[in-house]
This record gives sequence, structure tokens and C-alpha cells, in this order.
Amino acid sequence: FQAEDGIRDRSPSRGLGDVYKRQGTVSLRPCVHMDRNAITWKSAWSVGRVLAQRFGGTDHIPPSALTRGIVIHAWCEDYDLGQLVTPDAAYAGWCEAYKAFTYAKSPSWYDHGVERIFDTGQYHGVVDRQGVVHGQETVADIKTGKPSRKDALQLAAYTQALHPQTYAKILRLGIYLSRDGTYRLKGYTNPCDFDEWNTLLDRAITGKD
Repeated sequence: FQAEDGIRDRSPSRGLGDVYKRQGTVSLRPCVHMDRNAITWKSAWSVGRVLAQRFGGTDHIPPSALTRGIVIHAWCEDYDLGQLVTPDAAYAGWCEAYKAFTYAKSPSWYDHGVERIFDTGQYHGVVDRQGVVHGQETVADIKTGKPSRKDALQLAAYTQALHPQTYAKILRLGIYLSRDGTYRLKGYTNPCDFDEWNTLLDRAITGKD
């Protein structure tokens, strides 16, 4: 399987052994329509909080865009669970785009497409989708905006947490939904993403530049 922007064979990133040794066992569980504020985390740092050290937080994102993301993620989860909910007209295009993706690529998501929360003991987060896409083990994130450098590191963080031994072999897939009902897939393949993520994580935890 190759996404529109290409998914290639990749080689393992180097220099991450010490980071993995410190992580320990990963806590992972599915949760439908979770209230993230009600979750008790073992670790202090979320993926978003670590990435905010470099890219900034969500203050610059319009509230309407944040609401759109929440609504569409919830609809996609319902859809994957077989609950055919008619989307609000304002968000119908993005929802149709996700349907088009599932028709074309036939993903096989674990936990029937329910978001999964994880905690490595060092950092935590919520993964949109984990499963198999066209025969490839995949960690995927659903987006309603445009691709960014931040997305590559976000997926590197998720993949490292879920697959600490085989992360380099896992497909990291951004699913970009558009208002006009189309979608774009972007496979993130640069092994240096893992090095960059771990550098940011180390700086966040130790407080050192």
C-alpha cells in the first residue's frame, strides 16, 4: 500500500535505546467518547504538551476549528462502530471524506475504531486509530486541517509508545479530511522523526535545552 504522498520501507532510527529503557510497560486501553479531563494519568507529560514546547499550544487555533475536530472525531468513531449517525450539515463534507477513505482503503481497526489511550510512564496521549491498512500495521491520526511538521512528530510519539520494539516498521498515517468530501493520505516515513520527538521529550522532562 502506498499513500498519496508515499509510504516507503524505512530503516530504524538510531540512538533511542536509553529512552526506551526508561519507558517501562505501556498502559493501553480503548475508550468510547472519552472525557479526557476525567482520565488519571501516571505521567506528567502529554504528547500535546511536549509538542507545545516547540510548536505552541492551541491558543492560536480558532474555537470553531477545535469544535469541528471534536465533532468529526466523535462522528468517525460512531461510524466505525456501525452507528450510522447523520452528521450536522456544517460537518457533513468532512464526514463524507472519512467514509470515502474507508470505502477505498478498507482499514481494519483494532477495538472497532475506538480511540485508544496510552501511558508509557513518561508520556501519555490518545491515538485515533490503530490497526491494519492494506496489510500494513498502522498507527493513524485523523485530521481536519492541513499536514504540518507537528503531525509527523505526533505520530512518531504515538507509534513509539504503541510499538516500542518495532516502531520503525509501522506505517504512520495521517488521514486528512476536507470539507469538500475528499481526503488525502500522508505516510510519514522519516526515521529522524523519532530522534526529534525523543529530544523534545527529554528536554521537557529534564528541563534542559
